[in-house]
Amino acid sequence: MSSQALDKIFSKHELGQNFKSALMIETNSSYSNFADKVFCKKYQVNKQNLIDLLKRTVKVSNEQEAAICSPVFADQDEEIQHWSVRYFRTLYVDELSGKKPFQYAEKSYRKWHPIQNIRRSHKALVFDGYLDYDYDISTALISVMLADVQKLDSRFDMTAYHLVFDYRDNKAAIRKTVGEELGLDADAVKELFSYINNNGVISASPHMSLMGIVGGDKAKVEAIRTNKFFKTYIRQIKSLWRSWVSMNNIQVAFTDNAEQRPLIEKKKRFSLYFFNERKLLDSIEQYLQEKSAIYFLEHDGFRTNLKIDQAELEQVIKDQVHIEVKIDQK
Repeated sequence: MSSQALDKIFSKHELGQNFKSALMIETNSSYSNFADKVFCKKYQVNKQNLIDLLKRTVKVSNEQEAAICSPVFADQDEEIQHWSVRYFRTLYVDELSGKKPFQYAEKSYRKWHPIQNIRRSHKALVFDGYLDYDYDISTALISVMLADVQKLDSRFDMTAYHLVFDYRDNKAAIRKTVGEELGLDADAVKELFSYINNNGVISASPHMSLMGIVGGDKAKVEAIRTNKFFKTYIRQIKSLWRSWVSMNNIQVAFTDNAEQRPLIEKKKRFSLYFFNERKLLDSIEQYLQEKSAIYFLEHDGFRTNLKIDQAELEQVIKDQVHIEVKIDQK
């Protein structure tokens, strides 16, 4: 992580820099921004100092809090998880218990909250006993794109995107097959499709997040690049993006030819999705409020204290937003 990125987290004020010094260990002080040799300073977390800070920050816990955590830790990572969970449960106890609503920051049509950035394994423990029902919109990006394109173009050729439709409707089976063929676990396959659906480049470059998804295995990247299914699927998803963006009069780069590439930020393409995704989220939030549920929103998903009627919510979204989606319980 770069020093500038850390300054955004800790701020440049004296107190923030003191926290940075206490919580981060600089492991490589070298820095270069030359075009042919780009690298940043390297830092790692000072785990013991982080543990001590979290322990001092957490208030006296009640019996319920004490029951979910073990006082014996296998290592520092487990201890950090323990105190991180206790910290967030203490900090947001009023929101988790429904005494007051969660407050979100608004950016790019999305609602943002610090809990969204917690590691997945920690997050389940933060909500445990409060918001135990976890839902999301299945293949939200693809569902939104297909629905909007079909609405905007009455002559839309569904057969040209048969693999995209198949993934939307048979996601679990396709992911299972891909995982077995590439030797990837379920989480890695989920990340792989998310990467591809967001127009990720199939490259073994260390600068591409794909390498992290496949565990740094260049052979797996090559297997993805030459796989018959993925070659067709990637072509279809890129074409679908082009059609959708074009219909909404937004120009985005879809070519490697620099002379043909318009100077438009990529994020504007995602603004189109976030705009439509927000319609879904607003409909979901209204539904949850009508049910008097305690809830936490996370982009295309939500957690609640009540088990919901998924079919009923799907129909509400269809009636209000005119997009057919499937609500999955995790």
